[in-house]
Formats: sequence, structure tokens, C-alpha cells
Amino acid sequence: MVRRPSRRAYIGQWVFLLAVIVVGGLLINTLGANLARRNMTFGFEFLIRKAGFDLPFHLVEWSTFDTYGKALYVSLLNTLLVSAMSVVAATVLGIFVGIMRLSVNWLVRNVALAFVEFIRNTPQLVQIIFWYLAVLRGCGRASSWAVGSC
Repeated sequence: MVRRPSRRAYIGQWVFLLAVIVVGGLLINTLGANLARRNMTFGFEFLIRKAGFDLPFHLVEWSTFDTYGKALYVSLLNTLLVSAMSVVAATVLGIFVGIMRLSVNWLVRNVALAFVEFIRNTPQLVQIIFWYLAVLRGCGRASSWAVGSC
């Protein structure tokens, strides 16, 4: 049998919702007053201002004279492209490693097992820092192990 909440529970939920709305309103009011005191705007007017910076990679036409809104659009398209490429690469790598794990060859199977366990037991933040420092920044300058390899 399903038990329905009491009237007191409904009243408590409405009081809590009202308190959240009041506190949110006070925070927004304080934010607006502090921004006005510093002569700063509160809103999305900045999206129509000239950006004045370059985006090194863009899928659509971009120049330094475009607006922040267009910069946001170009950046969104870049993010979607990188996300789609990452999904495809992770799927291909996962299928490849999964097939390696099913192999009857002892060496292939254990190499895949070691790869999976190493990746699984390494924190995500450590992997991000590794890929940024060791791989991406290493390609930007001449490194000691391979000049011009990237």
C-alpha cells in the first residue's frame, strides 16, 4: 500500500520552496546592486560587442572583428566536433582492446588487460594532466626525444 505524504509535509515543502525563492531573489538583487556600483552591466549585452581575438581553429568563417556571440557559436561548433571525434576514437579503441582481451594469444590478452587496468586505476585528473603536459605541450616545442615529430 502506497502511503501519501501528510498535510504537514506538503506545507513544509511549500515553505522551503518559498525560502529558496526569497534567498535567490536577495542574491540576484545584491549582485545587481554590486555590479551597478562598479558600473558593470548585468546581462547578455556583451554578446554583441566586438571580440577582438582570434580563434586558431574554426569550422565557420571567423575574424577578429566578429562579436562575442559568434565566438561562442564557433567555440560550440569546435566543442561538438571534438566531442564527436572523441566518441568515435573511444569506440574504436574500446572495440580494439575488447577484441584483444578475447584473444587466445597470452601476450595480446595480457597486454590488453594491463592497458585496461592501468587506465582504470589512474585518476582522471592525472590522465588529463599527462595528456596536456606530456603530449600536447611536448608537440609545441622542440623536445629532446624527437625534434619535429608532432
